[in-house]
Amino acid sequence: MATNMYKKYTESKTREWDVVAMQLPAATTPVAPGVVIKNTLSGEIGITLTGSGLYAAAAGIPGVTGGTRPAGGAGNKPNGAVVAVDGTWLLDVTGVTAGDTTLPSGATGRGTPSGTVVYQHNTSGDITLTSTSATRIGVVDDGVIVGTITPVKIGV
Repeated sequence: MATNMYKKYTESKTREWDVVAMQLPAATTPVAPGVVIKNTLSGEIGITLTGSGLYAAAAGIPGVTGGTRPAGGAGNKPNGAVVAVDGTWLLDVTGVTAGDTTLPSGATGRGTPSGTVVYQHNTSGDITLTSTSATRIGVVDDGVIVGTITPVKIGV
């Protein structure tokens, strides 16, 4: 399950998408949970709640080096993952200012203001405040930015 959820998504809006084909930038590998995905048909932005069916994670066995274990969502198609299309997610955003996103202009400790548009570059996949060659994925939400980890509300 995605570990970067900040504010809950609407469960009735979740769907299984072919996330390998929809990943920004395009990829042919299994997709991990917590990844930003754009539906290539509808243009909707989502976050993977589970890994795609073929996703594997490190085995994590104490004293053993290497190895993987299946970690995709149970019952997911090989390239499919359950995706949330709303909610707020903690994403690493380049160009933000750390601090409280709700403080008034000029206040000490003010971060990038809530409502600031956030984009994902179409080729590199980097998440930033710059719109050049990028897709809008959401806006900065109410919260606190720590370093570059930013609460980003999707589906808006």
